[in-house]
Amino acid sequence: MLPAPPAHLQCVFVVIILSHDEWLKGILSLLNWHEHHQWMKATDRDVLYSQLHATFSTD
Repeated sequence: MLPAPPAHLQCVFVVIILSHDEWLKGILSLLNWHEHHQWMKATDRDVLYSQLHATFSTD
């Protein structure tokens, strides 16, 4: 059995397999995962969410 890839590569794999329609939702999931691992402060996540929403929003 192969060892699991490092955590940062797992994140990349998740993004790669997402469909275009799920892109923003996938990014938010990754941000929540990072917050859980305390890699990103909640305020940083909120700022990044706002930027991503503005970039990917089709409204």
